[in-house]
Parts: sequence; structure tokens; C-alpha cells
Amino acid sequence: EHGATIKVVAGNLDWVADVRDKTATSVEIPENPPDDNYAPVKITANAKIYSLGATTNVTDRVIVTGKYGRTDLITTDQRKSISTGQLKVDVKTGSGVLSGNASWDALNATTASIQSAIQVSKKSIELTQPLTGRLKTNLAYAYKNYSDGNAANDLRASASFVLYQGLPQVSLGYGFHRTNYKNPLIGGLQPSYS
Repeated sequence: EHGATIKVVAGNLDWVADVRDKTATSVEIPENPPDDNYAPVKITANAKIYSLGATTNVTDRVIVTGKYGRTDLITTDQRKSISTGQLKVDVKTGSGVLSGNASWDALNATTASIQSAIQVSKKSIELTQPLTGRLKTNLAYAYKNYSDGNAANDLRASASFVLYQGLPQVSLGYGFHRTNYKNPLIGGLQPSYS
């Protein structure tokens, strides 16, 4: 993956333009090759990602971010453009931050996800709260709805403790992640949306 990002600060707005090019490659080997001379097929898929976003401090405690873009999913036999976007609100809660997020995107991590042109809409809420000067916790929940008919409830929790506050800072942390899919098996296989 490669790309470029341009950030411009203009008054109370931070503008960010982002362009990325991502290539995924896989090798397809059939279960029963036609003969011993069969060569595996190399599959290459490409995602071109464009976005423009802005962040502003509405008040000293509320930050709003909006982003709009397009992802072009390209394979040897198809090209599909998908609109993408995000609206995020961060609210400072004392020493912590409560975030709400709504986004829609195209999955582009693997050749299979690019070939399938699966879109995902996501609504999430997250709380990051320092408990002491060294101990920080994070709790996040997201509901994801996929264009292939699947959906997921996603829960993440983590805690980290700063062992050394100098340079470099050294921390020790633990995290928990659980995803429950509406359809845990699609075509007899677990869904792979990464």
C-alpha cells in the first residue's frame, strides 16, 4: 500500500486530503487440478481510495470530524466505484473522551473482499478513560451491516498501564475483542471481512 496525505489548517478547520493505492494478491489452487501440469492462478486486485475530510472544534469540549470519499475496486473483469464517508463526534468528559461514529466504507484488505465489492456501514460508540496518571481504559461497541446480508456486533475492551514515563514510554496492556456475526457461516465458511 502506498499513498499521500495533505493536511491544511485554515482557522478553526483542519482539512485532510488522502489518496491511497492498495494491491492485494492471492493464489487460487483448485481442490482437484485437471492434471499434474496445472499451474496455480495468481489473482491481483486493486483498490484506489480517495477522501477529503475536515475536523473542527465546535466548543472546547466537542470535536466534529466529517469525511467523504470514493473507493475504486478494480479486478481483471470489473471496476466498481463505492462512495465512502464518516461523521464522528468526540466529547471530552473530564479526563476522558466519549466518541460516536457513523461511517460507510468498502472492504479492500483481500482479493476476495475487492472481488466481492462488499460495503459496510458502521455505527459505534467508544469511551476512553484514564483512571490514574498511569492507568487508562477503553471500551468500544460497534454495529456493522454488510452489503452481502451479514451483520456483526463488535465489542472491544482494553486497559494499559504505563511502566516507564520517560522516553521512550513503556506500557503494558491487555485487550479483549469479540465479534458476533448474524450469519456466522456464509457458504459453509466463516466470513472474512478484514
